[in-house]
Amino acid sequence: MSDAIGLVQLLSAIGEISRGAQAPSIVPVWKREFLCARNPPRVTCTHNEYGNHHELVLDPSELTVPEFRGCTDGAAHRCFIIGPKELSNIRKWVPPHLLPCSKFEIITASLWRCYAIASQANPNEEMRICMLVNARSKLNPPVPEGYYGNVLALPAAITNARKLCLNSLGYALELIRHAKNKITEEYIRSLADFIEITKGLPKGLQSYVVSDLTSVGFDQVDYGWGKPVYTGPSKAMPDDINNSGTYYLPYRNKEGERGIMVLISLRAPVMERFALLFEELTKHHPDCGPAQQHMTLPIRHKL
Repeated sequence: MSDAIGLVQLLSAIGEISRGAQAPSIVPVWKREFLCARNPPRVTCTHNEYGNHHELVLDPSELTVPEFRGCTDGAAHRCFIIGPKELSNIRKWVPPHLLPCSKFEIITASLWRCYAIASQANPNEEMRICMLVNARSKLNPPVPEGYYGNVLALPAAITNARKLCLNSLGYALELIRHAKNKITEEYIRSLADFIEITKGLPKGLQSYVVSDLTSVGFDQVDYGWGKPVYTGPSKAMPDDINNSGTYYLPYRNKEGERGIMVLISLRAPVMERFALLFEELTKHHPDCGPAQQHMTLPIRHKL
């Protein structure tokens, strides 16, 4: 019914009224027909996020869909802090030609690759990452101010465990950039048509899901008591869901230094290995000169 931006709009309106306003500064807009399927519906794009990946570059023999694991071996929920120092160390693993990539892209590629290595998956097992992306700026006519419905896209990057683990961080980064760049107005319209044709969304796909809430505005909501201390969920994913997930949340340390809190949910054994890899990524850097900064992270298991 709504996305994070719509939820912040609601919470901000409640905050304004609680502080004495007669009406919210942004009037809510329903207009649900704005993103209805076309007539007739026509799927013109490939939607990897929902298993519609007939245009994948990988040969089918190189890709096996992972079995449903759920959390039979227990879920683990942790948070990691990425401040300026940690981000600087992560960037040292990025190939020079990809350094202009956004902070979101670099962090997401790093986490995905650490997750893949920590999973100790079959070499041909599918590794799918889905990123929640605000598509409001892609639509024409633009989304009306006050519209609080869901305008999120969920682009997916897919490869197999072998390629993701054995290639450099730049490989994961290129896949993520390519997936994000697919989000156009036609992609959003095609997605609405895809949902109409399939009468809902397929279930059971195992994905690593990332949602960036650092700039949405939850930390600015004020009910008259001041700004909130924490503005995120208690954990990134429910214990019984067939996905691993991550939220990026705004963070500020005691010195006022800004950073990102990475809230993550993984299967417990995977989390232990992930934490070691993530620490290696953020606390150390390649022992080499700039020309060799494309080198891969050490792989701690044999694929």
